[in-house]
Amino acid sequence: MNIIFTAHNCNLSFIENEIRYLLNHSGIENLKVYTDFPIEDAEIAFHDKIEVFLTGKVTSPMLRLNIFPLIIKEFMSHAFWYVINNKWKEFTSILRNHLRKANFIYENGIEQKDILYSFWGGSGAFVLAALKHYGLKNLVLTRLHAFDIYEDGDNKGHIPWRVFVYSRLNKLITISKHGESYLKKKYEFTRAKINTINLGIYFSEFKLCLPPIDGINLVSCSWVGKRKNLSGVCCALGMEKNMSWTHLGDGEHFESLKEFCRGKQTNLKVQLPGRLTQEEIHDYYESQAISCFISLSTNEGLPVSMMEAMAHGIPVVSTDVGGCSEIVNENTGVLLPKNYTDEDVRKAVYLCAEKFSSREARQKIQDFIKENFDAEKNYGKFVDFLEAENKKHHEKL
Repeated sequence: MNIIFTAHNCNLSFIENEIRYLLNHSGIENLKVYTDFPIEDAEIAFHDKIEVFLTGKVTSPMLRLNIFPLIIKEFMSHAFWYVINNKWKEFTSILRNHLRKANFIYENGIEQKDILYSFWGGSGAFVLAALKHYGLKNLVLTRLHAFDIYEDGDNKGHIPWRVFVYSRLNKLITISKHGESYLKKKYEFTRAKINTINLGIYFSEFKLCLPPIDGINLVSCSWVGKRKNLSGVCCALGMEKNMSWTHLGDGEHFESLKEFCRGKQTNLKVQLPGRLTQEEIHDYYESQAISCFISLSTNEGLPVSMMEAMAHGIPVVSTDVGGCSEIVNENTGVLLPKNYTDEDVRKAVYLCAEKFSSREARQKIQDFIKENFDAEKNYGKFVDFLEAENKKHHEKL
């Protein structure tokens, strides 16, 4: 089985676990990865099964596609959104870039039984939908997370090209039941296309992380973007004494987060070390005494960052958004309402720290993650799904 894997706008840290599994699976003969970012991990980049193509500055011609009627339909259906959010100028430039990437993949060659798969439902999924619209007969699918599903929040009520992408692709893979339910309700025509297959992490003998003897130490781990609402941690807990918060990760709003925390009058001890590798993150969890992991995001799928923390027995305080309730429950942490108050956050942190202070409670968290979010199990289910669907797809041709 050969897979053409598109990971546009996607750093290796997001796709590393899945890429490793696919390369090590005996049923995968070849993996072509199209990405905007160089793969610096030699074990992946020089694997004998993989071919890596950089698409960040593709200058090939655009795919010769009669897209004008689709442009009119998309723009006219959501003209107010494009104008009010000042998106109309970038509409055509982004479209040209996507069609160049689609043509680049097409010219590199697509064999009859290749499976085309996008890790995100954004740029990569549009590229694959364009190829499908062009007449490609292959099985084509995407995995959907959060920003590429939910149209509220940062998306301000609309995600461009949703109907075009969803209608062209053969399968849509959500990472949470919540995401599946949302799509089926909003786009009824997707009902027969959607399946939920969880992501996962690889388990080694992760050391159990126990809480500090005195005080409360919080940790969070994510890309520093607007919807992560990291400044909300400082606002809600800023005046709490004998409490510290460390955020692992950087991103487009990292400098503004540092400036905000420096300017905030606070008792909270804040540490912002920036981006860490997965190995460094696990080392941090094993070497520190941590009370709980905290996430005040306004929009999530089903975060791998939570899985990684819970793999060390760390409980989670999280807003009840996206699929978070599928990983944060009464045995693993404390859920906050989406529209929480600062007092809600403070109460949740103290409750979580107290409730999950024992080794036994933390061992149960670790056991829960092993049972439900083991990469070997979940990526195995995904490959089995691909094999079965590819066989059915070609039997129908």
